[in-house]
Amino acid sequence: MHGRRATTAWIVPWLAAVLGCGSPLEALDASPHGPVQIPPIALEEVVFEGYHGDLRDLSVTAASAVVDTATQIAHLTDVAIGFAGEESGRIQIAAPVGDFQINGDDFTLSGGVSGSTGEGERFKTSAVRYVGKRRVLHSDDSVVIARSNVEISGTGMELELAHQKLRLLSNVRARVQPK
Repeated sequence: MHGRRATTAWIVPWLAAVLGCGSPLEALDASPHGPVQIPPIALEEVVFEGYHGDLRDLSVTAASAVVDTATQIAHLTDVAIGFAGEESGRIQIAAPVGDFQINGDDFTLSGGVSGSTGEGERFKTSAVRYVGKRRVLHSDDSVVIARSNVEISGTGMELELAHQKLRLLSNVRARVQPK
């Protein structure tokens, strides 16, 4: 199993490089029958790591992935993501479904997303969108946050990854459980 993980770890970055501009596949466009269409590529036990310089900023695991070469989107199942925390630990999120843009940093998770911050906050929502330029997880859906003996609910959420600042956007309610 370790060999399969090692193999799939390089496939996604390789696909991104091959499908990018100046790829050797552009030579196939000269075919008299038009451009060659590459069928979707199916992978199992996918592992991907993202780096900012020498810092491993992101680690993604998924049970499976189907890479659509036409739309340049990787459709993942049973996704778990860890973000390196710059101030106070790691942020973890998981979802049954994820769609990652191969040619960018953004992705969406859906089907019931759960997560936790390095400070012990846990959250649940139906879907989140990662905005890579801002390093923010965003949701427009109902969200529940649990902190020790407090449960906070609301509509919409933003989680700034760099500072682990989690905030609800509207209709905020809190319920305190006696200790």
